[in-house]
Amino acid sequence: MAVPLKSSRCSGGRKMKDVMDWTRDRFHSYAFFASLLVEEPTLEKWLTIQKLSSSLSGELLEDKNGIRIPEEAQATMERLRQDYYDCFFVPMSGKYVPPYESALRCFKQKPKPSFGKINTSLTAQIKQQYELTGFDPYRLELFSPLKNIPLADHVGFELAYMAYLCQQEHEARKEAREGNAERWLEIQKEFMAEHLLMWIPSLAEALRTLENGFYSQAIKTLEIWLHEDDQDVKNYFSRGGICVEC
Repeated sequence: MAVPLKSSRCSGGRKMKDVMDWTRDRFHSYAFFASLLVEEPTLEKWLTIQKLSSSLSGELLEDKNGIRIPEEAQATMERLRQDYYDCFFVPMSGKYVPPYESALRCFKQKPKPSFGKINTSLTAQIKQQYELTGFDPYRLELFSPLKNIPLADHVGFELAYMAYLCQQEHEARKEAREGNAERWLEIQKEFMAEHLLMWIPSLAEALRTLENGFYSQAIKTLEIWLHEDDQDVKNYFSRGGICVEC
């Protein structure tokens, strides 16, 4: 699933095709980042994160044939799969970071990494919001163990929820229901401010401390992208439109 690497903004009147393309690209971006957390890693996802990270940091990871693929790709994938389990499913691994907003809101790095409780009133609040807007995370393609974890504030579920909201906005624009589209975008703006931006930086910090590998890189890339997307959405409402280069 492609992630847009470049976008441009303008302060003039918005063009419907530009806004629809922007919304579509945002859907794909959120869906991609969600897939990193609710599915096992793949070489394609590894390559996409390397490209995104390179673009955001300015580092040159490419040769004339594009992003370099590790010579021992199979070994790399086995290591990434083990990291996925260790980071998000195995509390005794030494790399474990509970991927839940309720836990990360209370993350403390010192004197040693510690997390808050999971399955709190915040979890119930998010579950209620999903239900009110028609989102069911268990309809997603999920890594099997996640199907048995009924916690709505999982990072992958929250990112998939943003993808769902973008999809609803896009459908409303296709049907010329501008009022509905604006409301879907308002919900995205609120969810970003009240949830994702409140704890994704802590998730990035925790992974940097405990794992400092692929998932640390991926979530740091997500954090940077989220701040850019948040600014884009604010620009949409404050300037009256956004132009997207496709």
